Amino acid sequence: MNLNIALSILTLFVTSLLTVLVLLENPQSKVNRFFSLFGGSIILWIVCNILADVAESPMVALFFSDLAIIGPAISPFFFNGLIKNLYYPNEPRFQKDYRVILFFSFIACIIISFFSQSALNIKNISIEAWGVSYEPGELYYVLFVYLLIAYGFSFFYLTKIYRTFKNPQKSQAEFMLLGTFLTVILSILFNIVFPLIGSSFFGIFGPPSVLFFLGFTAIAVLKHHLMNMKVITTELLVFLLWIIILSRTLISVDINEVLFNGTLLIFTIIIGIFLIRSVIKEVEQRERIEKLAKELETANKQQEGLIHFISHEVKSYLTKSQGTFSNILDGLYGPVSPELKDISELALKEDRKGVKAVSDILISSNQRKGTITYDMKPFDFKEAVVSAVEEVKKEAEDKSLHIETQFGDGENWSVLGDKDKFIEHVLRNLLKNAISYTPSGNIAVSLTKKADTILLAVKDSGIGITKEDMMHLFTEGGHGAESVKVNVNSTGYGLYIAKGIVDAHKGRIWAESEGRGEGSTFFVELSTVNS
Repeated sequence: MNLNIALSILTLFVTSLLTVLVLLENPQSKVNRFFSLFGGSIILWIVCNILADVAESPMVALFFSDLAIIGPAISPFFFNGLIKNLYYPNEPRFQKDYRVILFFSFIACIIISFFSQSALNIKNISIEAWGVSYEPGELYYVLFVYLLIAYGFSFFYLTKIYRTFKNPQKSQAEFMLLGTFLTVILSILFNIVFPLIGSSFFGIFGPPSVLFFLGFTAIAVLKHHLMNMKVITTELLVFLLWIIILSRTLISVDINEVLFNGTLLIFTIIIGIFLIRSVIKEVEQRERIEKLAKELETANKQQEGLIHFISHEVKSYLTKSQGTFSNILDGLYGPVSPELKDISELALKEDRKGVKAVSDILISSNQRKGTITYDMKPFDFKEAVVSAVEEVKKEAEDKSLHIETQFGDGENWSVLGDKDKFIEHVLRNLLKNAISYTPSGNIAVSLTKKADTILLAVKDSGIGITKEDMMHLFTEGGHGAESVKVNVNSTGYGLYIAKGIVDAHKGRIWAESEGRGEGSTFFVELSTVNS
């Protein structure tokens, strides 16, 4: 096999692979389709050249040499269609220019195709040892001018895209410009200039020069995938394997070796294409997941902002309403009748519940974002528990509940933490929950000290916690099926906030219960510090 045929077959092989690869990447895309049609025009040209070179009859060689001119003639039509769909799918100015170049290409293709089998295309032909030698006719000058105009149009718009567009279109145009420049220069030199001056031998380097154009254009079309290092590595290894097996096939002299290598090449092409597609699909999925993650992050930020805005507005209205009812009860607007007093007290109570609910939502949101700050100072934990119990005694007595306290011995009950936040959101929450979910009976609050830890236990004889409900405790907005029935005003944020505060104090909080109707016990464990 001579050098001319070997180079042409190698070029045909790589061109076909790139064409198929781009088409398989997204068969529905107009961009990928136009690239494949463009690659098909190059394949037509290379196949005709190969058939001319292997022909034993000058007449057959002349026929395929004449036919080879059609491939380059139709290629600008598809390449400009590729640019149109890639960069200017809807721009009126380009559409107008594109229609002009289409009309020009159509007329040129008709003329070139009509005279392709005449002496105007190839005057004389001879079969040499290195391949076909021919004397080009006047039609080659027409082809030369036509390609300059058609690809000049492409080059102009690619330059414009490179100057005015932003990435990724700019970098895509950069690849296409580089490929266009290298291939046009080399193709005109090897396929037109040298034949016109009588040196057809250099035409054997024409087909390989097209690989610059096709390769860089493929990179531009698939840039968002091919720039991924995992895809690049896979493609390089697969392409290298294909080229090695193809080279072995071309240099094989034994028919059995040719069949073996040819079969192996077909098998590795099929496996390689599936491998490359699977890697590209994996990259696409990862890119899609990253995109969704970013969109979710943006949506969460917007939602957080909306929650804060709405919560602040609602809290502001409730606070004003709360102040109004307080003023009524204080007699600032005149004497208060018993009926008005009862209504105002009920409204004030409901307003306070509303303010508490909104505050819990805001605190929960800030806690999730990690924006809560703590004034960490040593404080007497036993004293804080006693204070919290005293605050809720009246509420317990109103339900005929008795709160028992049992504190262990010891002098140092100091812990490091934010006393106000701990009393407000941990101690009060646990005690108020015990009162809310205990229809009758008693509540036991105990403090025990072991070595360097303090254990708080709040035990009630209430509705208890089922295994299913236990899973929802300490979660944001988590409600138990039974708890909602007893306390319809529960926001589900109290225990979530309490856990966040205890965690911030490097402590532990958990709950235990024998089940429905068996009561429950909530525990808080903290480390002591020297006061």
